[in-house]
Amino acid sequence: DAMVAAVPEPTSLALLGLGGAALLFLRRGRLFHRGLLGLAMFSGLFLFCLVSSAGAASLLFDVNDDDAGSPTQAGWIAADATGINNVTFTAVGLNAAGNAVVIDDRDRTGNGGGAEADMWRDFIFANGSNVDGTSGMDVTVSNLLADTTYYVSIWAYDDGSNQPRTATWTGSNGGTTEIFTFDGNLAPPVDLRDDRVDITAVTDASGVLTLEGRSGPNSHPHHNVFVNGMEISDTPPPPVVLTLEVNTDTGATRILNT
Repeated sequence: DAMVAAVPEPTSLALLGLGGAALLFLRRGRLFHRGLLGLAMFSGLFLFCLVSSAGAASLLFDVNDDDAGSPTQAGWIAADATGINNVTFTAVGLNAAGNAVVIDDRDRTGNGGGAEADMWRDFIFANGSNVDGTSGMDVTVSNLLADTTYYVSIWAYDDGSNQPRTATWTGSNGGTTEIFTFDGNLAPPVDLRDDRVDITAVTDASGVLTLEGRSGPNSHPHHNVFVNGMEISDTPPPPVVLTLEVNTDTGATRILNT
């Protein structure tokens, strides 16, 4: 009940299907499947894109404010709090006052520059994620291969969130865990090497991948779990050189991938 295309190793590829057609994307016949990987619809014509380079394939998600006017980064797949394009965001836990954490979003101009400025400017956050280890949000991505390890990059930054914001991110089904901090007092990001955390996650038997973001150690008393964008890939990111940046006024630090 699906149209299948087996493709060699292109630099990039795009498949076009007319409305109502089910499309299946594969790299060497096996990367992503059953997915509504739609980027846009033009007069009944659906455009689907899977980015592939040097033997690797990935899905790039721009996490948006769901209000009108929040842009999607060119070439990326839109995601927002309404659960579009197989990505959902679910609040988890209580804040320090005992109230439920809620999913919230913002659209800020000047929140990051470079070629990915539209990705940086808007984001989703867990409003009230201030209890270490228990408050935050779960992000799910569905319609992937079952029981498969994926490499995940998460970008997070908000220039309106001054002082360090710390989150712990864990990938599902035995994936890795990393602690990530950004500080809105520091200079905004300029490319995809900045304000980024990399983890692995394993899909379940239904092809659902879950990313658990929780308030991290020594977290800020307001909100700590943010997502501006994500990448889901079948290959690990290349090795990087890490640079430690220190705010000499506040003592805040962050690690940059350079």
